[in-house]
This record gives sequence, C-alpha cells and structure tokens, in this order.
Amino acid sequence: MSSFWNISDTSATAIVKQDGTSLTYSQLYSAADCFAEKLAERSLLLIQAANNLESVISYIACLRNNHVAMLVSRDMSSGMLETLKEIYTPDHVYAPNQNGSYELNETPHHKTQQKSELHPDLAVLLSTSGSTGSPKLVRLTRNNLAANAADIAEYLRLSNTERAITNLPLYYSYGLSIINSHLLVGATLLLTEDSLISPSFWNFYDEYEATSLAGVPYTYEMLELVGFRNRVHPHLRYMTQAGGHMPEKLVKIYAQWALEKGILFYVMYGQTEATARMSYLPPGEALLHPDSIGVAIPNGKLYLVDENNRRINKPGSVGELAYNGNNVCMGYAETRADLAKEDENNGILKTGDLAKFDSNGLFYITGRLKRFLKIAGNRFGLDELESQFNKAGIFAVCGGTDGKLLVAVTSANDVQPAADFLKNTWHLMKKQYRVIHVPKIPRTESGKILYAELFQTF
Repeated sequence: MSSFWNISDTSATAIVKQDGTSLTYSQLYSAADCFAEKLAERSLLLIQAANNLESVISYIACLRNNHVAMLVSRDMSSGMLETLKEIYTPDHVYAPNQNGSYELNETPHHKTQQKSELHPDLAVLLSTSGSTGSPKLVRLTRNNLAANAADIAEYLRLSNTERAITNLPLYYSYGLSIINSHLLVGATLLLTEDSLISPSFWNFYDEYEATSLAGVPYTYEMLELVGFRNRVHPHLRYMTQAGGHMPEKLVKIYAQWALEKGILFYVMYGQTEATARMSYLPPGEALLHPDSIGVAIPNGKLYLVDENNRRINKPGSVGELAYNGNNVCMGYAETRADLAKEDENNGILKTGDLAKFDSNGLFYITGRLKRFLKIAGNRFGLDELESQFNKAGIFAVCGGTDGKLLVAVTSANDVQPAADFLKNTWHLMKKQYRVIHVPKIPRTESGKILYAELFQTF
C-alpha cells in the first residue's frame, strides 16, 4: 500500500504556509528525517501539536522512522499534560518554549527508568476527547492510518490537484485524516492556525485557491455567521462535515447550496477508534436523507447487532452500530504497559451508537448506548466529566446532547465555579454549556441517578 509518508513524486508542493513559504515533498521528508535523527531508537514522542510546520514535520518523522507519536493539543492544561507524562513516560517531548519556538527535550526518566516495550505496529496515540485530553488513548497502527487515508481519498475523489486548508486541529482525528488523505495523493496542504472568523484565513484560502473545506457542526454555524454562502470561492470543489450530528435544517441548507454551485457536500461519520471515517453520505442523497450517515467507506462494512451480539438484518430495526475494516484501532491504552499490547479488536469496532438502516442501505444514528456526547467535534465522556468535577471539589451531574453540555449542581455556590471549570480546564465556550442549580438530584431506590428526569426540564 502506498502511504502518505512516502510518495513517489517528491517534487510536488506538499505544504504552503500562511506567509507564502512552501515545502516540496522532498523537503518535507528531508526535514522529517533530520528531526528523527535526534530521537532515541524506537521512541515515544509526545507532540504538543498545532497546525504548524513543526507539528507536521515531527509527525511525519515518526511515521517514516518507526517512532510512535502521541499527539495532544498545544493548549492542553498543564495538569492534564503532566498526568499524561506520568502515565506514559514518553522518551521525548516536543513542545513550544516560553518564546513560542518548539524544543525537543528528553524526559527525566529517558535513560534511567525501565520502560515497557512499544508494540512494533504501534504508530500514533490519540485522545478521543480532543483538546481536553484524557489519560485513555487510542492505539493506531501505520496500516490503520494508511488504509483510512486511502479509503477517504477514494470516496472524496482526491487527486494531486487538491489544496486542503488546515482549519481543524492536527491532534483531532478528523483534522489528522485530512492531512493524511491529502498527503497520500501528493496534494498540497495550506497550513494555518487562523480561525474561520479571521479575515486573514479567507485571504489565505482564496489566494492559494483552496479546493475544499471541512468542519464539525459548530464550524458550519460559524460559516453562517461570516456569510460564507454569500462569498465566491471559485476553486472550492467539495465540503465535508463530521464530528457529531448536524441539524437536518443546516444539512439541507448546505446540500441545496452545494447542488446549485456544483460543489460536492459530504456528511460523514466516524470515531477516533476507526482512525477517522467509517461512513459517508453520497452528495446526491443529502437533500433526500439529511439525517443519514450514509454507507460504509470503501473496504469497510457497517452492520447492526442486538444485545446478544446477533446480526440485525431487518430494515428499520434498531441495534448497536458495528464496523469492520482495516482502519479499526488496536484498542485503548491507559498505562505505559498497554503500549506493548497486541491488537485487541481484530478489525471490528462496536461503536456504542444505536442505529438503524433503511431499504436503500443507508444508516441512521438513533441514540447512544453509553454516556458521551460531542461538542465542536470533541467527544466528552459524561462520567469522566463528573469525576473531574468531583476531583475539583464540585458535585455535579452531567447530561445534554451533541453541541450542548448540561451540568446540574446541588449547591448554588458551585454554579460559577463549575462554569469556570468548563471554560478554563475544558476550553468550552458559554454557548456550548449550561450550568444550573437544582435542590436535589432525582435517584432510584438503589441510588442510581435518574438522568432523563433531571434534565427533561433544562
């Protein structure tokens, strides 16, 4: 299988920075290999990543030279960062210093502490919770990354003429998949850290003739705020949406607009555990089935199972959505020793989502089997959030839907601290959560919280 870290035509432009400087694939690979020479043999490298050249080079360095990249947000809280270092004992950390310049540092234990081996197939470690981070990481192989990149490139019809802009974070599986799939076909990445609401983002976007735009539901809400559909972007070929359920009304708006403009609009579904993508809705179906996640990606298979793990073959019946493909991760890691584990999934992922399919073979998400939700593309485990609140000295109960976290506290004095905690530690914006004071948490006789009863009046 060809890969995005080793293509044949190295004279093509791989990256264009916002200041106009660029790197060919040959220069990118050379920089990556030079970086790798500074690493110890078969290293675990923690990268505090952003959408900058340093992050891309260090990531490609790991893939080309058999190191393991742990990708986290450059803006991760210092507490969570120290927790990850303590748990996984990386050999090196690549992070910005006080001046903002990136530095490669060996960790204190690097030469003195006995560490478990790294599985030979292990390539990348990602958190399922995006910028907030979590000690629980997804173990991805080189084959996972290359297979998903190839399948994405196939259904999006990518070629070396594409120019993709990096408006989604590199440490987020969706953002990383854009980098992987475009480098796979010899396309160009337009590297920026600017926000969609920044005029300089759109100046860069149009000057270098970007051919695509990707976003989570919140991205599309921002596009509406900046009047995106009223602008002319003559080189825009396709748009994608993933990272959580987008309201059907907004799907229809963009599906209709894209149809009129001759642009391909893809609604997609995926999880970090499947590297990135598991399904896509063919553009022609978005207006007719705006609530569907579509069909399985090439070389993958979606199916439903009941509570006894038996296949459900009847259209309209609800079951847990499962997936089979080469992009399914090896499993999770919660300790350094887990990085030596074999593949625990064998290509099969039970997603935790409830779904159904229709007579046309299109799939629809109907709910969640477990308690988590997505906000701005990042997945939040509600049980983990409650635990983090408790550690901060706040008793809180969490619920909500994709895009809106609901938090109930029993002390009026905890309302503001809870809001501050969500803002400062979890980097949520005010519109993405609501904290209320309730006099009592409803429970069953056995003490289990009645979440539906608690949050039905929010």
